Amino acid sequence: MKLRCEALAKGVTPEAAYGWWTQFQEGCDDHRFFRMPEGSGRRLLRVTPSEVEMEDAGRILWIPFIERTLALLDPPRAVHLRGRNSFSEFRGTYHFLPHPEGTLVRFEGDVFPLGFLAILSPLGAPLVRAFVRKDLQGHVKELSHELATG
Repeated sequence: MKLRCEALAKGVTPEAAYGWWTQFQEGCDDHRFFRMPEGSGRRLLRVTPSEVEMEDAGRILWIPFIERTLALLDPPRAVHLRGRNSFSEFRGTYHFLPHPEGTLVRFEGDVFPLGFLAILSPLGAPLVRAFVRKDLQGHVKELSHELATG
């Protein structure tokens, strides 16, 4: 399933947005806006100047969730992701585009549901799109709050 969504970080330059986006951290602070349960969090498995491999673990509702992601850094305007989680394989790119009011953060990617979800994919597509959109909007809201100049 193809995905594309975007959100505007007002008052933030593309370079600052990229820098903020690529400060990967261990712990549970990365998705505070989803109210992940106790014990959820991220581990950085490998960090180089051009790649970051990480694992996120927790629960979504009652279902255990593990996601392993490789972020390929393409400064200053893109972060390419590929990975696999409990429900799907995915790949995509975050772009940090100049906008008169700041930076337009655009996500373009593909999600490939696994197992029984592959059969249910057409039914779950709206839920996946909503999740990805909420994730992007949550990150851009935090980014804007921390870095906005105007």
